[in-house]
Formats: sequence, C-alpha cells, structure tokens
Amino acid sequence: MILSTSHISKIEALELVKAGNKAGLEKMILTHADSPSVFTTAQEQKEFVTNGVFIEHSYLTIYNSATSWETMLKQIHTIRL
Repeated sequence: MILSTSHISKIEALELVKAGNKAGLEKMILTHADSPSVFTTAQEQKEFVTNGVFIEHSYLTIYNSATSWETMLKQIHTIRL
C-alpha cells in the first residue's frame, strides 16, 4: 500500500505523512508538488523527504505553463539527499 497526499493542502499533507510515519508506513508520496493548487517550495519538499516521502513532479504542470522547467529542476536539485 502507498499513501498518496493527492489534492489536500500542504499543511494537511505534512500532518498525514507524520501520522503515516507513526503508523509505520514505508511508502508515501507527495503528489502534485508543482501544481498551483498545492504548490510546495523546495524547502517544504525537503521537509517531506526527511519524513520518508517521495516527491511526484508532473510534466503536466510544465505543459500547462503552471510551472517552469527551471522551477521544477531547481526543486529536484534542492531536495536530493
């Protein structure tokens, strides 16, 4: 089973992830990290990663001009551990 944050706010997503950690979940994904509705900064994404979360970056946000390649690549570069 994989816990996915979907379209909830980043505040709710972080609380969900923390609860997932307490419950012993090993596979969690922050989805739509670049989507305008739930946009998370690179620093916020880094906090999710330190809580054991994979970050989903979707080409759709670039295709729809909601996020630039530069923004997405900077985020990915910043959160690498």
